[in-house]
Amino acid sequence: MPKKPNCWTKSINAEQSRRAARFKPGKEMTAMTVEYLGEKIFYQEINAAGEVWIARGVHRNIYAVEIDRQGFSLPVWSCRWRADEFLKNARLVGPKYEPEAVPLGVFAATWLSDQGMAIVELQINPEGKSPRVLVMSPDEFRAAQEPR
Repeated sequence: MPKKPNCWTKSINAEQSRRAARFKPGKEMTAMTVEYLGEKIFYQEINAAGEVWIARGVHRNIYAVEIDRQGFSLPVWSCRWRADEFLKNARLVGPKYEPEAVPLGVFAATWLSDQGMAIVELQINPEGKSPRVLVMSPDEFRAAQEPR
């Protein structure tokens, strides 16, 4: 069996690894810390790669979750492997979906500002095994981007 890629290890530098190693499970680690680390890793990966990954259907449709007629919650991933894992774990019904890369600049400038797409929130690196997911608004996503 081929070894699965570890997307985030490529983007964490030695200082961040030392800081993360100081946390002892069950001690001072809180949900906020875990969420913060997940968000930080996500941004490092997408900024390093210059792209986000979405799930695109065979009919060129995009996998998203409708939120009470307000708009859609769009899952995005920082690498292809994470998107593949979600698609395996989520057991989606209907057409088959495949991971597709979207350049970060196009995603932030075009996709998130398109009123027709009605993206009201982003799900960051959902895994498909748990109902828990880190969520942020499109404005929070754009504000956190590194200047290019």
